[in-house]
Amino acid sequence: GDGISDDHEIDSDDDGINDIIEGGGTDTNGDGVIDNFNDANGDGLDDDDNLTPPDTDGDGNFDFQDLDSDDDGVSDSDENDPNGDGVGPDDTDGDGTPDYQDIDDDGDDILTKDELDADEDGVLDDCDEDGTPDYLDPDKCVDGLDIPQGFSPDKDGYNDYFVIKGTEAYPNLTITIFNRWGNKVYESTGGYPNDWDGTNQFGMTVGTRDLPEGTYFYVIDLGEGNGKDDIIKGYVYLKR
Repeated sequence: GDGISDDHEIDSDDDGINDIIEGGGTDTNGDGVIDNFNDANGDGLDDDDNLTPPDTDGDGNFDFQDLDSDDDGVSDSDENDPNGDGVGPDDTDGDGTPDYQDIDDDGDDILTKDELDADEDGVLDDCDEDGTPDYLDPDKCVDGLDIPQGFSPDKDGYNDYFVIKGTEAYPNLTITIFNRWGNKVYESTGGYPNDWDGTNQFGMTVGTRDLPEGTYFYVIDLGEGNGKDDIIKGYVYLKR
């Protein structure tokens, strides 16, 4: 609505993402012309352009004319460059789908629209208060717990333990951690003292008990007497 018709606009919906990008093409130098443009017949169209502009949310508006292409409650302009490095469109979870077309920006299996403002106070939720809003933060905050997705027990004094914030509220909590083969490597009952340092606490071990780098799986029982509603399952990456 700026008075310039879309066919004369590089960014028709003024969301900070050029139409060529939202149309499914590439424009490396940002000049508003599709890369490797070729127009032998002089009709103004790229001879090899067989692009069909996407309509990610299926609302009848092509993404280049849609202020919220994936209908997740966050405008394309906000999802273009949320890390503020001046380069976009960003793909926060690295899944190959840019945030403005991704209904789960951080890849934590919780929809972006469900992580925006659960308490409806008009402020983006940030359950662990780390400065990154929940919809861009893969760390899980469940029932008052802040569960990180990784830690690095390299004995440098930083992030050496798998620390879950908020466990003090659950004195009957039980946590069990398994390797990828389903073997138990750690367990704590009657609360979690945040003391797992990436070592194997079960079975016979030759030499060091340090576990190899990789993904480990946890099962947490809050111990509140609510059956399966007390169970939280997830994974954590151990980085050496």
